[in-house]
Amino acid sequence: MLQFSKNQIRLYNGEDWLMMYDTKPGTITQPGKSCKDLYTCGVRESGQYWIYPDPNVKQATKVYCEMDFNGGGWTRVFNMMARPDSDSSGAEFYQSIIRNDDIRFVAAN
Repeated sequence: MLQFSKNQIRLYNGEDWLMMYDTKPGTITQPGKSCKDLYTCGVRESGQYWIYPDPNVKQATKVYCEMDFNGGGWTRVFNMMARPDSDSSGAEFYQSIIRNDDIRFVAAN
């Protein structure tokens, strides 16, 4: 069974609705060029979006776009120099990024 809406086409496989196509900016089928590009297209909610930053790379990348800070349209980037002590501390760090918590430096022992 197919379901059509203004921006989406979804398919019901008997258990779940699967997204087949989405025309909203920042989706896998409509990636932006950057977070700033998405902001210019009217996306105003911070969160994870698909962008296509390099035309030489034939694959979109999922990033976190900050749409509130300093005029919006920022791509949040982090660099982890050392592996976390455990999988749970790595997961905790990742969740803090998704929740848009303040990021602070934590020295490795």
